[in-house]
Amino acid sequence: MREWRRSTDRRIAGVAAGCAEYFGMDKTLWRIAWVLGSLVVWPLPLLYLLLAAILPSAPAGADPAQYAPPEVVAATPPRPTRRLVKSRDRWIAGVAAGVAEYLELDAGLVRLLFVASLFVGGTGLFVYLLLWVIMPDPDYSYQTYQVR
Repeated sequence: MREWRRSTDRRIAGVAAGCAEYFGMDKTLWRIAWVLGSLVVWPLPLLYLLLAAILPSAPAGADPAQYAPPEVVAATPPRPTRRLVKSRDRWIAGVAAGVAEYLELDAGLVRLLFVASLFVGGTGLFVYLLLWVIMPDPDYSYQTYQVR
């Protein structure tokens, strides 16, 4: 059975990243889900603190596959790496272009949606600032970068 641990790739306590590693998903999406969910469902911050206290921490520099049983690692097919990260094609912080690359949309359309959302209650600014803090910077050392 695979162990659920707090991640060493931490923003706060490693709980969201630990969930992402356990389920084999993108860490940024889990962080966004925890933050937005905490704004809507009041027990989620308490659950986050409880998990931070209960879950053991992963060893420093450990790969999640290292503490999974070998039969789980062997049975799990490799997934294509697709992460929500800031883009190098940036006007302000690369958030809109990063979302566009992840969703395979035109960056101009996503930028327009962020600007339009400013006039509909201003939630776009809050979401943009939240993503600016949560989204990691790009690491294009493993692949070639092509401007759209």
